[in-house]
Amino acid sequence: MLLRRRTFGAEAPTRFCTTSHTANYGSVFRGIVKKYNKCRKVALPKVTTPHTLRHTFCTNKANAGMNPKALQYPMGHANVSMTLDYYAHANFDSAKAEMDRLAA
Repeated sequence: MLLRRRTFGAEAPTRFCTTSHTANYGSVFRGIVKKYNKCRKVALPKVTTPHTLRHTFCTNKANAGMNPKALQYPMGHANVSMTLDYYAHANFDSAKAEMDRLAA
């Protein structure tokens, strides 16, 4: 059984339940990170949290050019401005590339 809580209209797991015991989500996540780091040359940072993975995922998708309105849905943001404000990072190179794309 998986207990869930409501967050911004989306359901999010809070605890993993089995017939023998209930494991805290944080300790389960730390175990997953530990196992991942054992089999990779480049380990995840010690401060890795589910939120940092979520932020990295969304930032990578935004940088790859995913439509912000489409990205809003899996992130569970109620308003697209939240997605744009946090994940649409612009710099000189990205602005120049976009201007060159539009000029072509």
